[in-house]
Amino acid sequence: MITITGSQITGGMSITGETTTVIVSSNLFANYDAATGISGSTFNDSSGNSRNATLFGSPTTTTVNGTTVLVLSSASSQYFGYTTGYGTSLNSAFTFDVWCRNLSGSTAGTLIGEWSNSTFNSGWTDAQMGFNTTQINCGVYNTAYATAQSGWNNTTWYNIVMTYNGAAGIATYVNGTAGGTQAGAKQNPGSTFLSMGKPDGAGGYLNGVTNYFNGYIGAWKIYNRALTSTEVTQNFNALRGRYGV
Repeated sequence: MITITGSQITGGMSITGETTTVIVSSNLFANYDAATGISGSTFNDSSGNSRNATLFGSPTTTTVNGTTVLVLSSASSQYFGYTTGYGTSLNSAFTFDVWCRNLSGSTAGTLIGEWSNSTFNSGWTDAQMGFNTTQINCGVYNTAYATAQSGWNNTTWYNIVMTYNGAAGIATYVNGTAGGTQAGAKQNPGSTFLSMGKPDGAGGYLNGVTNYFNGYIGAWKIYNRALTSTEVTQNFNALRGRYGV
């Protein structure tokens, strides 16, 4: 395991003043890190792959523990997504690694939604990660959802990770601790578009996860392979100091 003294490496960029473990870089497909990547209505991809996302609804930023984070307001229907789409690159395997804090108490909020188009409003749609009133849930189309964690609160930052590996299905983690799993291969749209913060059009695929997300997004890393549990822990340790976890 590699450590860096005096800076934190995030997809090739550094934040001065932190000492931490380097995030996993192998197969890093996109990295939306609010500490380094927001410019106007663009959420730059700091992985170096130029998959820059668009911010919808004019979300703002704020500073938490000295680090810039994105603020998404459910009242203003704010979210972001990469409008070019990811094609079929995430069909057979992926990892979604999200740092977030839901500010709405026991109110549900969607994190990741999957769509078949760049307008994020019609056609193929499913929710893949989010909070319902009592649980943090993850899932993919054509499998049941998995409960990543039972119980949550609006004062805690959560590192929510879902890995998918073909017929082996999904595995989930919250703050480095393994959660529920589900076996089975997902179905896919012709081309994959992902949103962060917008509810899917299917009406609660993740058991009550139906609202826009209301809270902070710190970083969202996408890999086009399933990370191992050791790698999930490495990423958690790399950024936990930012959010006081």
